[in-house]
Amino acid sequence: MVTREDLDAQLQHVTAASGSVGQFTVSRNAHGRMVRTRVTPNVPLTDLRRWSIGTFRILARRWAADLTAAQRLSWDVYAAHVPYRNRLGAVHRLTGHQHFLRSNRTRTYADLPYIPNAPTTFNLGEYGWVGFKAIGNNPLLTVTWDTDHPFAHEPGSIIFLHATLDYSPTVRSFRPPIRFLGYLHGVATPPRTIPLGYLPVTGNRIFLRWQVGRVDGRLTYPLNTSTLVMAP
Repeated sequence: MVTREDLDAQLQHVTAASGSVGQFTVSRNAHGRMVRTRVTPNVPLTDLRRWSIGTFRILARRWAADLTAAQRLSWDVYAAHVPYRNRLGAVHRLTGHQHFLRSNRTRTYADLPYIPNAPTTFNLGEYGWVGFKAIGNNPLLTVTWDTDHPFAHEPGSIIFLHATLDYSPTVRSFRPPIRFLGYLHGVATPPRTIPLGYLPVTGNRIFLRWQVGRVDGRLTYPLNTSTLVMAP
């Protein structure tokens, strides 16, 4: 068995190294190379992770078995024309497969039909705004949105909604866990209500995430916001 001392001695002859060997991990810090005990993260299998894993498996099978070569190529073409900005603001390119998964995973979780053909409009379906109002001791969240946008006139367009529990108003940053509330049809007349699943406390803060799904499969960036729970 390799010991920490054996590994460190071998690395004296190596100018750069990283990664894991057996029960040890080699990395660097401000003082140079270091050898530490390898740690395997123990990530709890929450309902959200089960949903994510399950939907990805379903869609991966559909990509491989149900889509035609022409349909897969259409997603590759879409991906080649649509850059994606990650959480840090860096722009990079997703693959056609990744765009297919991205556009369909929440639809699959919501038991909506998946979209096999890639969009032919090369953007993410940018959308204006969605507003929220929560009232103390009322389990319903009121939602409104911009009806002047073409999205609001597309049969089959969707607003996907996620929300946290209510937190103290002093909490200003977005906090998990976040739960899928459901969806609203964009062509409906706002305002509409959707169940929160609990009774919020007046004055507390709820963090919300929403995305707009266009009828052709385009899906906006996930946008985060928050709202204070109003008095009844």
